Amino acid sequence: MERGIPAISMPSRVASTPSGEALLQQALQGEISQKHVAVAAGLGVFGLNNLVLTPQYGPRIRFGCVLTCQEFEPSSLLEGGLCKRNECQRCLEACPVDALKGGLDFNPLIGREMDKRRCFHYNYHELGGLHCGLCISVCPIGQGTL
Repeated sequence: MERGIPAISMPSRVASTPSGEALLQQALQGEISQKHVAVAAGLGVFGLNNLVLTPQYGPRIRFGCVLTCQEFEPSSLLEGGLCKRNECQRCLEACPVDALKGGLDFNPLIGREMDKRRCFHYNYHELGGLHCGLCISVCPIGQGTL
């Protein structure tokens, strides 16, 4: 509120380290979907892997946001199909727990259904809290820009 405009930051990760059911609930839902906010802000579109794809970095990006009542000039939604779901499908093939459901059906502006519990269980029980990231690493969008 340095300039007299109320605001609150929403980091991409919570600083505390919950466990058990609290960890599961935190992993499955948040106060606000920063992925949907990023798409609404015109920063990217959803890919078949249910991650936001940006033209420059593909899914290799993490979002944080600041909530404020300050008015801004809206940017345009990112148009076009970054995800080549009919030709690629690498993320579906790479998922070790088949967490991405629904075949090739998804909406680049709202995402798709995914089995978050399978993804969570694999990351926290099979990998001991590490993140698999295969759906990110195999995506060709934005490769070579890092």
